[in-house]
Amino acid sequence: MTEAPRTEIELEEDTALPGAERSETPFAELSRLMVVGIDGDIGNTLAWRAQVSPNGPWSSDWTAVTDGSYATLGAGLTADGRVAIAAERQDHTAIDFIDEAGDGAGPVQSWNAPVSLGMPTGVSQIHQICLIGDAAGRISVFALASTGDLWWIQQNPDTVVEETIQITPPGASEPITITVPVAQAPAQVWGNWQSFGSEKLAFFRAASNADGRILLVGVESDPNSRKVLVNQQTKPLTLTPEEWTGWTRIDNAASGPGTLTPTAVLDREGALNIFMIGKDDDVVQIRQQPPGALTWSPWIRPGMVDKTLVNLTSAFDASGNVVLVAQDENKAVYANQQIDAIFQQWRGWQKIGISQGFGEADMNYSADGRLFYFQGSSSDGTIACLAEATLEATSWEAGWTQLAGSGFQKPFQVVRDLTPPSSTD
Repeated sequence: MTEAPRTEIELEEDTALPGAERSETPFAELSRLMVVGIDGDIGNTLAWRAQVSPNGPWSSDWTAVTDGSYATLGAGLTADGRVAIAAERQDHTAIDFIDEAGDGAGPVQSWNAPVSLGMPTGVSQIHQICLIGDAAGRISVFALASTGDLWWIQQNPDTVVEETIQITPPGASEPITITVPVAQAPAQVWGNWQSFGSEKLAFFRAASNADGRILLVGVESDPNSRKVLVNQQTKPLTLTPEEWTGWTRIDNAASGPGTLTPTAVLDREGALNIFMIGKDDDVVQIRQQPPGALTWSPWIRPGMVDKTLVNLTSAFDASGNVVLVAQDENKAVYANQQIDAIFQQWRGWQKIGISQGFGEADMNYSADGRLFYFQGSSSDGTIACLAEATLEATSWEAGWTQLAGSGFQKPFQVVRDLTPPSSTD
């Protein structure tokens, strides 16, 4: 974007008008948005629909990922940018892990065969699944049992072996033999399911610190308290729940209890922010202080919507600023954009549309940096999305793009496919 000439004022040397300087956008990537869900119209099959190319139109229809029926899912990316899914089978016998096949260079989207991760010990049904990569890109899958118990399974780290090689040092004519450590893939890709203890949760969310450490934020299942709890890795590589911080309560009288799933997002300064619908049915926020720490700011408000809110999601825009989108009890949708993370300055809430229903909400950015907000309807299974008008805009398109007319009553998730095929049917 270029700045229009402004001749009505003179600027002193080394000064600039607000907005005249922009940070380099991090969105120069070859990616496309993909929605992964469970299609009830075709036997609760895992299905996907995506942009046919970076910033392109959406594919004409939903396509099955694999045979079989599923009850719930979580999705994310592998270390090399392929879409990965963890989904509980409809008969509750196991959780399957499925990832994209190949490097995306082919003409057709393809998937590897499901790998069974089994079920946590004594668990008969899963309520919620989150899938996220750690600092090294290894996949972690978190499964919340219907009993409120949280379980964790992760890909095993590489093993380190010593290998003897010959090299010729600079300036030498004869090679020498040295022993060097070499990383090798583990013999067993996945570890075992591990429990996060006796804390009972109603729902939770997984997010990444700036250094890749995973943070979990959850809401207690006890309807009389609904405590909001956080738990995060103490170092980039943790192998057991004991190497996490343990559950820490962060709600108080100022925030109110946790009524719905909180949403967590990194801001431009590298601090994780947790937002939720709290006291007065409005948005409240808490921020790592300092960034990456185990300590938190007081609860604050990013302005009041002054409506009874029922849904909230977050992402960051092309400048790395946090963007919030909330839905009220009358299906109106509102957006708010942060302009300074240190001084907690926001543009203010504005109404950007009316949604079709109430249900799952998600938000992510396209290859050109525009944010897309996705809204599902649990009553009729529709999914629609609303896009920012332009990069870093404060306005949004007037019309929704319909992605599903029915069938998707169960959770869906939006991911950025970093290995899009060269073409899509």
